[in-house]
Amino acid sequence: MLLLASASSAGAQGVTPVDGASKTDVTIPAADVTLAATLYVPANAKGRVPAVVLGHGSAPSTRAMMGFWTNTALKSGVAVLVFDKRGTGASTGTFEQFTVSRSPVQFKQQARDLAYAVRWLAQQTGIDTTRIGLMGGSQAGWTMPLAAAEEPLVRFIVAGCGVPLPSGVEAVHERHLNTLRPWPDSRPSVRQVHEADAQAMDYKGDPGFDPHPVLEKLTIPVLWIFGLYDHVIPTNMSIDRIGEYQRAGKKNFDIHVLPFADHNFRNVFTGERYEPSEAAKDWLRKKGFLE
Repeated sequence: MLLLASASSAGAQGVTPVDGASKTDVTIPAADVTLAATLYVPANAKGRVPAVVLGHGSAPSTRAMMGFWTNTALKSGVAVLVFDKRGTGASTGTFEQFTVSRSPVQFKQQARDLAYAVRWLAQQTGIDTTRIGLMGGSQAGWTMPLAAAEEPLVRFIVAGCGVPLPSGVEAVHERHLNTLRPWPDSRPSVRQVHEADAQAMDYKGDPGFDPHPVLEKLTIPVLWIFGLYDHVIPTNMSIDRIGEYQRAGKKNFDIHVLPFADHNFRNVFTGERYEPSEAAKDWLRKKGFLE
């Protein structure tokens, strides 16, 4: 995935967590790196609370750049653990820019960081270990299922603008869209999206990371949230792929569509940002993770 703005980073710097949530800065040992992180707990939380670890997009994003997803989680009624991506902020290690050829290694590494964060979170007082999940956008749609496959403490996933397709397919789709239109202030036309879809469907190059083996075996509930005017990912193909899983009997995948949203969850006609927290909260209640 090219280094483009995502809802996990664009316009999110300096966002103050909502609801007067408590804030604790921590460090998390994660094999070869140390992750600098912050744990937020919703105001007036009582008893053991559900919680999520936030997954990152493709950018070299710090905690400060994850304000959108931090607040989405808090508004959904769950505690949030968010860390500086390895090699950014106060986390150690080296940030590596996404490439299709390296994506299998890169995503596995990022998933491992998520798994370490989940294990740390499960050891904290006041966290309900039966209601820990992952939440995030864009590239996190690949890394969060990988982490869940590795760590059984993960009980659910909320993926915004994630891609259930090989990373090579996503990359050629995104690259084709960006050759057709000015960046970043215009929305793709229906014709341009169809052209990019055709390019992606005909792609015969390096597939990069393919999530199919992981998604096929994944049994935990997953909410996929898409914007139909997404300027980055192949949304139509992604929705079709999830539909294939559903028709094959996978009842743990659900889709929520924001009809006019771009990759940053902004309405392309009004400029206002959608609130995915409402869809996430309703879904979490239906799945039994919120009271």
